[in-house]
Amino acid sequence: GVVLVLLSAMKLETEIHAPADGVVTKICIAAAETVKSGQDLVVLDALVEDAGAAAIVAHEAALADRRHHVTARQQGGVDPIAVWYGQLEGVQPCSGASASSLRLPPPRKDATFAAREARHRGLLAELQQRLAVVQAGGGAVSVEQHRKRGKALPRERIRAILDPGTSFLELSPLAAFDMYDGSAHSASIVTGIGVVHGREVLFVANDATVKGGTYYPLTVKKHLRAQQIARENR
Repeated sequence: GVVLVLLSAMKLETEIHAPADGVVTKICIAAAETVKSGQDLVVLDALVEDAGAAAIVAHEAALADRRHHVTARQQGGVDPIAVWYGQLEGVQPCSGASASSLRLPPPRKDATFAAREARHRGLLAELQQRLAVVQAGGGAVSVEQHRKRGKALPRERIRAILDPGTSFLELSPLAAFDMYDGSAHSASIVTGIGVVHGREVLFVANDATVKGGTYYPLTVKKHLRAQQIARENR
């Protein structure tokens, strides 16, 4: 139980205790020395009792326990822990609902349910409408001028880079909504996560159709948040 080595790994200190009483015959490392996994640290001449008899008793108990489970299965009983002995042992096909199944009544189609459903459908429609507004960029005039210059919108540029068949997870699309006179859609930048060449990357795309790509205070905050996400998940 005595501490033999204090190991620092990944900024965490781990105490390695003596597994038994004995005498340290050799110290294989020096203080502050870098070690590898599996490397010998200390040689201990331990006073360990002969475990032969105990091992035999434990082995016989395990065999008896095993025979008990096999017998239970052969007699048609359900062995609750047989699944631990193999990938398929103890697996029973589902035969429908059992006495322990959780049965919930169907939702009531009353006036309260209808009112709540209408409320949530209205919120969903409002969210979709707001997303459609910000995804349109800085307005029809700005978008038209942008396209006349032969340029694509930020979300179009991102979709062109993504691996085929993958999706783009946009972050905070409603940032700065109803702020700055309602003209700073998505805080004038598009950020999100996508897959490029099989690797997840974080996109930051400036939207020049929103006030010429002006940076607002929330634009800076959204940009820094995207960089933080990229740094923490690289």
